[in-house]
Amino acid sequence: MDRIKKILKITFVLLMTVYFYSCSPTYLNGYSKLENSDMADPALFPGDFNKATYKTTIKVMGNELSGILLVKKTKAEEFRFVFVSEIGMKYFDIGISPKAKKNQQTIYYLMPALNRGGLEKILFDDFEKMTPLNPGQLQGHYRQKETGVIALKYQMENCKTVYFLDVEDKKISTINWKSKVSGKSQIELSFDGKQIPSNMKVNNKKYGVYMKMKIITPIGKTSQP
Repeated sequence: MDRIKKILKITFVLLMTVYFYSCSPTYLNGYSKLENSDMADPALFPGDFNKATYKTTIKVMGNELSGILLVKKTKAEEFRFVFVSEIGMKYFDIGISPKAKKNQQTIYYLMPALNRGGLEKILFDDFEKMTPLNPGQLQGHYRQKETGVIALKYQMENCKTVYFLDVEDKKISTINWKSKVSGKSQIELSFDGKQIPSNMKVNNKKYGVYMKMKIITPIGKTSQP
């Protein structure tokens, strides 16, 4: 009996080891663990962010949509992502409330032609990565590569997400994640001296959804809607 218990214990340890390493994102290969860090949670948009507009192109379902994407924060701390064409035709209006106990996601409008193939879930997945993080999502360890890049791993809705930051200015350069919704995905960012991203590229490889955003108007402090 003792031998059986010992074998079961060894088997359990091996299974847990395999599970741990299989769940560890490959994005962190070559990084070393840092036990302590005083870094704050990374954020694309600072606390006083009001709104910004981006010239945007989205390739989805074999089609390309272009227009203006408005990103704004309401008085209720909800982030709204509204995408319209150059002539004012609305493609979608999506809301995410990151400060809710569980990120609240709302579709205010989605063009009927886009309401298929679970596109709304993919868009939620993408835009959620652009909103502030909830407390407690940080996995508690930091990794740093010799190049000076810092990687922070978070647990977000059963999806491990890794934020890569420059060690000097702490700006986010890349966000990588893998989920059942959008597969292996990535957001590439550049700030060009601004407080908020000046350029963003979103790539959902599993479903071939690609988004490219270039800022038109920067951060504003006008009265919120």
